[in-house]
Amino acid sequence: MNTGALKYVIEIYGKPRAQDADGYVNSEPTLLFSGVRAKRMDAGNREVWEAYAAQVQNVVNWKIRHLDGIEVGMEIRHGGQRYEIIAVQHLDGAPRYMTLKTSMKEAE
Repeated sequence: MNTGALKYVIEIYGKPRAQDADGYVNSEPTLLFSGVRAKRMDAGNREVWEAYAAQVQNVVNWKIRHLDGIEVGMEIRHGGQRYEIIAVQHLDGAPRYMTLKTSMKEAE
């Protein structure tokens, strides 16, 4: 993959799991996990039909360099919009990259 294709900067957020140094659970609803460069890819026709079956709309795929610790349920923020990660795919033959399949979330 051409690294120049990673032209968007996205932020990945996760839910806090651990307690802080004082033993309290972090009260932040989400914590910044990482900021990375990504390539945005709209879902193909097959993925759109599968999304309708799962009642998920606005499916967007993000291709990023491999990053440990990314899980389903985390959130991506880009351009004022929020996306929930619904699948994490490690690409065959390209172990340095991964695809994050996301659905656009409603504004709060």
